[in-house]
Amino acid sequence: MGDFIDEFFIQPLANPSSVAPYNWVNTLVFAGIALFAIYVIYAFLERKKVAVDEGFLKTILAFTLFGGALRVVVDAQILPRQVSVFGLTAYPFVTPLIYVLIFLLLALTTIVFYKLERGFTKEFYKKTFLAGLLLALICLIPLAFLFKNFLALLPILVAGVVVWLDELIAGWRSAKNSLFERLAVFGQVLDGAATFVGVTFFGYSEQHVVGNILFGLGTPALFLLVKIAVVLAIVEYLRAEKNSREKNFVLTVIMIVGLAPGLRDLLRILAGV
Repeated sequence: MGDFIDEFFIQPLANPSSVAPYNWVNTLVFAGIALFAIYVIYAFLERKKVAVDEGFLKTILAFTLFGGALRVVVDAQILPRQVSVFGLTAYPFVTPLIYVLIFLLLALTTIVFYKLERGFTKEFYKKTFLAGLLLALICLIPLAFLFKNFLALLPILVAGVVVWLDELIAGWRSAKNSLFERLAVFGQVLDGAATFVGVTFFGYSEQHVVGNILFGLGTPALFLLVKIAVVLAIVEYLRAEKNSREKNFVLTVIMIVGLAPGLRDLLRILAGV
């Protein structure tokens, strides 16, 4: 069992340059844990009757930006990849523990401002959003001095164009996309476009198992096209969902799993690390 854990979990964290960071085993385990965590969080929100509205979304957005930027601070070796405490080695700033770290900081911020504002008020959401944004800026400032590959900004344009086209399609049907739908599409397309630009123009390689399967079927552009098609199909399907809390929560999750790695890739290419 020890050898199994070392091969599929420890070595990909400890030696990412010589061992693929992701394999089928750790990918499936991480996905299972993430799905369980998502279920638990949604059940908590449902029980406490927390509104999954735009205030909620903007707070999550700020902490997602923080997570993506923090990951690149590690890539730039401003923060260490591993931390040793009492002889135990941990990797708090890389997947999967970075998600736990960001969640704990979000939870702590939520508790503090909830008590100060005595509820989920407008001021509560304003302060939690600003706290997440401040943490993101703290990470971005040292990275800004490294920025040089400005072609990396192209994915933002691509994602923006797809969101705009989706908005046009909604307009033809006399509908209007919600902020949740726009950010879900933007985050996923940003991830696909950043991967395409990084692999095609800057010599980066895809680390994830599913991404590598798509790369094996064709060009990196296929990964981007699949991302666009899948997220638009999912968002379209969710438009028929009547439970707004459930729909908005799912769209928030879609945003996170696209925007966090997409921003990390974009910033990494920008900084050349």
